[in-house]
Amino acid sequence: MILLPQTSARNALSLAKYIHASISEMHLNMNKGPLTLTNSIGIAQLIHDASLKDDTVESLLLRADQALYAAKKPGATVRSCLIQNSHANKDRH
Repeated sequence: MILLPQTSARNALSLAKYIHASISEMHLNMNKGPLTLTNSIGIAQLIHDASLKDDTVESLLLRADQALYAAKKPGATVRSCLIQNSHANKDRH
């Protein structure tokens, strides 16, 4: 888990793409041959909205977990996923 205070969802997604690409480029030489690493990243943003009930740490972690599983979904070409609110709006990249 990485916490990014004072970071927009867009900037967090950019960082996630960078981390994803960096890990994807890694190849480990093993006795049985090269090992390619894969990774999936889920992103959630803390919501401060006067018209809604304040966001909680629990709901933030739940959305991050949902985004991670969406990114890991079999056959998904997406490896990072942002769940912005409890309505599960997804911004896939």
